[in-house]
This record gives sequence, structure tokens and C-alpha cells, in this order.
Amino acid sequence: MIDRMKRGVLWLALLPVFLAIAGLLWTPATSWSAENNAPAGQPGAAPPPIKHPVADPAGCLQCHGPAGPKPLPASHNGRGVETCTMCHKPATDAGQAASGALEATPSQEGEKTAEGSAPKESSQTSTGGENASSNCLTCHGQVGATVKLESGEELSIYVDASALSQSVHGGTLGCTDCHKDKTGYPHNKLEATTVRAYASAGSAICSSCHQSEREAYSQSVHGQMSAAGRTDAASCADCHTAHAVKKGVEISYEFSICAKCHQNVTDSYKSSVHGTLALSGNKDAATCVDCHTTTGTAHGLQSGSDPDAASAPENVAQTCGACHPKALETYSTSFHGKAMRLGVTHSAATCVDCHGAYGVQRVHGPEAPLDDAKVASACAKCHEGADENFAKGWMGHEEASPNWFPAVFFTERFLFFLTTAVVAFGVVHVELDLLRWFTTGRKKKNNKGVKDDNKDS
Repeated sequence: MIDRMKRGVLWLALLPVFLAIAGLLWTPATSWSAENNAPAGQPGAAPPPIKHPVADPAGCLQCHGPAGPKPLPASHNGRGVETCTMCHKPATDAGQAASGALEATPSQEGEKTAEGSAPKESSQTSTGGENASSNCLTCHGQVGATVKLESGEELSIYVDASALSQSVHGGTLGCTDCHKDKTGYPHNKLEATTVRAYASAGSAICSSCHQSEREAYSQSVHGQMSAAGRTDAASCADCHTAHAVKKGVEISYEFSICAKCHQNVTDSYKSSVHGTLALSGNKDAATCVDCHTTTGTAHGLQSGSDPDAASAPENVAQTCGACHPKALETYSTSFHGKAMRLGVTHSAATCVDCHGAYGVQRVHGPEAPLDDAKVASACAKCHEGADENFAKGWMGHEEASPNWFPAVFFTERFLFFLTTAVVAFGVVHVELDLLRWFTTGRKKKNNKGVKDDNKDS
């Protein structure tokens, strides 16, 4: 009985020891140490070890990023690829990875090493080739990715990798060739406070390589607006886009570009004779660039209020005449054309007064029968009270012929011959008069000579 009691007391005494040993055995090998048992993301918390070798640190966020199967803890928000291996050091071999050897711990801000030094920023330039750009696309390749600006607007930071590779810059420029201020992560704070301000400032990036285009742009209506502080002025990216960049010749017939700011004008153009031809694939059809610039490129687009602009009233006829030389010739001989040459630039009718500026239509001709009511409405802009009878007197750009305004044709011919005959008769009359004067003078001189001879004898 006493022996049983002694053995019971001994077991009771050893019970705490057994419990302690069991607790140690049940503790996972990868558990946090006693000194660093704070939750992840708080001061004193040690990062968990990497359980696998890391061959490419740029791939971390592909699995562990916000869109990956293993999202980051909330305390890691705002950190990128560059900061992953700062705390979670890549193992040099599988043994170190399994043992969880740690060389650094995050600070309270999560941006310093155990020794207190800041993490080294990575320099991702074009010399890194596709690998450097792939680092950027880890975050910027996520559809719908945005950042919030001070104005509260959402700025899209998504970049379509496929469109980027197929652009004119694809394979030749890296991300930081254009975004030179993005030398590491976290990026520098954006200076632009609105989306339009960011787009406008981006034009300076393009000018580092395209100086001649930048110079032409600075003289254009868009460039002058931008220089005046108008952030709504069209910038390089508005026409060429920021990443899927195309050459100007490829976007000349993409009227949706101009429609971003000039919707009404573009809709009118599409229904015009020029727009109809352009939409059918005719590359000879006049576009915005043909009528609004003298340089032949969109970088020098001018406002019609500029006296040197191709669309200024005094230059409209020459601009249209580049494609319609016969119409320019007949216009120049008309009353309107002569008035324009004499300097009546603000009241003399030009091409756009009759045909329209953007929605250019044929007034008459083989393709479109003469519409007196339409012509009369155009005439009434300058000639108050003009009606259809008044409009019937307008011959357009065709010369009078036996079939087109025959009365004018025969009257013109009659007056031509009459004038020719009158002038010819006048010339003959003058010549005969001069002949009579010459003959009479000679006779008088001869008679005087005879009288002098008689006196001497």
C-alpha cells in the first residue's frame, strides 16, 4: 500500500515535466521565436522564412501579389518586388530555405534592415531588356490598376504588354527610358494633381527624342494652348497613346482621335464628301491635317483665326485648290475671287461659304443635280433677300457653254467680237489719221521749199 502511494506521488511530481516535453514536441519547427512572437507586420515580428529557392526575385508578386493565389498581409500594402527579398532573403540552397535562416528583420515602417540601413533602390533601365520591363509589368500589367491623385481622380497605370511590344517603341525602349524618374520602388510621388495635367506633362518625355516634332507642336494651336497652361490641350499621348504608340501615317485616318475633343466637327466630316471617301478606304481624301496645317503633319495644326493658317479665309481657296486646281482657276476669275485678291478678305465668299467647312458637300454637278434652294441659302448669307431666282444666276465653277448657261455663252461671244471690232476699228482710225497728218506735213514742207526757190531766182 505504501509503495503504491510512493509511486503515485512520484508520477504527480513528474507530470509537469511530461506536459512541458509534450508541449515542446507539438510546437511546429517553423514557429516564431519567444523573442519575436508578435503578429506579422508589428514591431518585433520576424518574417517567415522562404520555403523554396528564389531564382528570380521579380516573380514574387506573381504568386504572392494582390492578384496572386497567396495575397500579401494587409501590413504589406504598398510594397513591391524590390522589398520582398529585403526581409525574406532568398536561400542559397534548399537546406537554408528549410531551416529558415534569416538575415534581416523589418522595422516599424517596414523599409529598413536590422542594421537600420534603407533598402537599396533597383535601377530598371532599358539595359535590362525584357527582364527590366517585366519587373514593371508585374504591377502595371494588372488590368484595372489605378492610383489616386490629389484631385481624387483615378489615373490608370495599366499597361498592355502585347500592345507595348507591338508599338513603334517595342523592343527598342525600356520603361525607364521614358519614365526616368522611376528608378526604384516605392516610386516618387506624382507632381501632377489631375489626369489631364499628367498627360500634358508627358509630352516633355517625347520631346527628348522628337525635337523637331516638339518644335512644330509648340507653334501649333495645341502647343500654344499648352504653353498658356491649358491642360485640356491635346498632348502626344492623346493622339499616339502612351504605350501602344503608332506612327502618324498609321493614325491619319483614325478620326476617333480628333473626335475626343471635336465630336461635332468629326460627325459633320464623316457625312461630307471627303469623309465618305476616307471611310471607304480612299487614301487621297482630304483629312483634318490637309486643311488645318501647311506642313502636312498633325504636329503643326493651326487655328482658322491665325492669318497664316491654311484654313484662314484668305488662304482657303489655295488650300482647296491643292486638290481642286480647276475649281481654283474658275473661282479666281469670278467676282468673289477678284474681290479676295483685292483684299476684301472678310466679306468675299470663299469655298467654305458655299460648300461648308467640315461637312463639305457638292452644290451641283453631274453627281449632284443643281439645288437652287441650297444655293440661294448660301447666297443669302452675304446677299440679303437672295432667292432662288437670284441663285439661278450663279454659274458655279463651270465655264458658260452652249449647254450650260447658253445665253451667257453667246452674249459673251457677241461682246467679245464686238469689243474686238471696236478696238480694231479704233486702231485703224488712228493709223489713218496719223497717215493723213504725216502726208499733209510732207506736202506743206514741199510747198514751202518751192516758194523759197522762186524768191531766190
